[in-house]
Amino acid sequence: IVDIGFDYCLVQAWPQYSDTPLPRFARACVERARAEWPAAVATPAPDAGLAQALASYGRAQGLQRALDSVDRRLRRPSPLPRALPALQAQQPRLQRAFDEFFPQLCAHAQEFQRTVAVPRTLSSWSTTTTRS
Repeated sequence: IVDIGFDYCLVQAWPQYSDTPLPRFARACVERARAEWPAAVATPAPDAGLAQALASYGRAQGLQRALDSVDRRLRRPSPLPRALPALQAQQPRLQRAFDEFFPQLCAHAQEFQRTVAVPRTLSSWSTTTTRS
């Protein structure tokens, strides 16, 4: 639930973190992953689908679809399909946690790229598309 809540927070705050519109960024990520991932690994959903899914997380219906999708993948019954009201009620708290967490995540990712031997193709996933 926290992951889906953080997705909502990211969609809402996207312009603070990137000059690239979210749908364009999502399509570029999928295109790059398809080009660089080994053929034996499943590639992401079609670019338009991912872009639409990410953008939909900014609305209650998109969050509900995400909760339902996760629930369908679980082996046992879960309360996820009924979790949207709780997620919405906790939004201010999630937003504060996200505002603290995401800049730290970005800094860690930049440090990882700087210090770890990253294959040339992956190192071209420059941080210039996102703001730190």
